Amino acid sequence: MKMDVINVENGITKLVLSGSMNVQGALDLEPQFNEIVKTTDKVIVDLKDVHFLTSRGMRILVMSARSLREKGGKLVLVNPQAEVERAMKIVGIDTIIPIAPDLSAAIALFR
Repeated sequence: MKMDVINVENGITKLVLSGSMNVQGALDLEPQFNEIVKTTDKVIVDLKDVHFLTSRGMRILVMSARSLREKGGKLVLVNPQAEVERAMKIVGIDTIIPIAPDLSAAIALFR
C-alpha cells in the first residue's frame, strides 16, 4: 500500500492511495493517517487506485474522519473503484464520510 501526500488548495491535503488496503496495508498506513489527522483538518482521500479495502482499512477511514470532525475538520473520499464503493456503501460508510465522484466535487464539499 502506497500513500502520496499532496497539498491541494485552501489548506486541503489530498492523500492518494494505491494498492490493496488489506490488513497489512491498513496497518502500514495507520501511523501515517494518525499523523496527518494531527496536522491538518481538511483531508481528501483519493481511492482511484485502491483495488481492495478490508474492514481494517474502513476502520482507519472512519476513525480519521471522526478525529477530524471532533476538531472541526472534515474527511472526504473521492474516486473509489466500483467494488470498493459498493463495499463502503454496504457497511454504511457513505453515511459517515462523504464520497465524491471527482476532485472538484470533493473540494466543493469544503466550501
